[in-house]
Amino acid sequence: MKTIIYHVTIYPDEFTCVKNGGLLCENGKVAAVLPEADVAGALAYADEAVDGGGRDLLPGFIDVHCHGAYGYDFLKEPEQCVAAFEKNAPKEGCTAYLASLAPDTQEHLVRAMEQYRDLSAGKGAECLGVHMEGCHVSPDYPGAMRKECITPPDLCGFKELIDASGGRIRQVTIAPEREGAMELIRYGASHHISMMLGHSAADPGVAHTAVLNGAKGLTHMYNAMGQHEHRQPGLVTAGFLYDSLLCELIADGFHVAPAVVAATYKLLGDRIVLITDSTMLRGMPDGTYEFMGYQVQKDGISARIENTGTIAGSVVGMCDVVKTFSEITGCSLNEIVRAASVNPAVIAGCQDRKGRLRPGYDADMVLLDAERNVVMTWAGGERFGFWK
Repeated sequence: MKTIIYHVTIYPDEFTCVKNGGLLCENGKVAAVLPEADVAGALAYADEAVDGGGRDLLPGFIDVHCHGAYGYDFLKEPEQCVAAFEKNAPKEGCTAYLASLAPDTQEHLVRAMEQYRDLSAGKGAECLGVHMEGCHVSPDYPGAMRKECITPPDLCGFKELIDASGGRIRQVTIAPEREGAMELIRYGASHHISMMLGHSAADPGVAHTAVLNGAKGLTHMYNAMGQHEHRQPGLVTAGFLYDSLLCELIADGFHVAPAVVAATYKLLGDRIVLITDSTMLRGMPDGTYEFMGYQVQKDGISARIENTGTIAGSVVGMCDVVKTFSEITGCSLNEIVRAASVNPAVIAGCQDRKGRLRPGYDADMVLLDAERNVVMTWAGGERFGFWK
């Protein structure tokens, strides 16, 4: 099956733009990115032709930090949540993701890892593996995590989880200041796991040691960590200092003030990773829900634990953070490709097949209109239809 999407401006990577071009895909892979002069010839032998109407074609968005959506949670209901994501995430331009798991008992986490090890891939948004957000974070920066599930770093327990998952753990969030954390960071990095610093009281010196031991980046920069204070610099300062760190950012207009999002874009530019940090409340109507043992109130774009007011993840999709980030920063579509596709693919360890539209890469694509709304999505070459 040869499909060509034509009459589109293609942004195949973070640098390139092909105006009024075409993209040919075959058997779920990108076969060629065509300049305007070659489109007519390709139309003659394609089995399917899709007129993009002059819109913009980008690599599919990759969400490396999401705990659930559509009423399901990746920790409690792996099979149902993965099925819901496969079906619904493409509507939001998301073609791949990591299933983020909140801290829990070792027994429950092992059981969850075994389920992710055995889950078979379906059609739609692809589960690339697991992101463990905890358990080895700082009890002083728990966010919405349950403190009784926050434990000291334990290399033996970590190895047990990696084995139980069949190597599907792709990302781990850890507080580097905790005793034994550097050993876990070294071990994870040596096994091609993106070790992310977060929920942490670390200062830049500790963070630098973590970088030397293989740390890849910061989990949801600004949230649940020490800030950029001139006499007490925290993990945010490390994000500014160390050029190798990729920095997750929840650009939903709620977690981080728009002015700070704009300043972060100006300072960090090519190191931003757009994420949702969504929970089961994403895609659900406003109301009160149980999440991680708390009663959480969803109201518009916010979710807070009742009684304490603590922020409990987000309720938005990748299309929302992409659009909000664009509106705040005025960034180019090439920069969107970097922040929503290229950099997330690096964290998920799939940059050799996802995140760009190059020959041989997965045919994961999103078509955007002039207002950067999602119009159509392809996941593995399969079209998911017009929504707007």
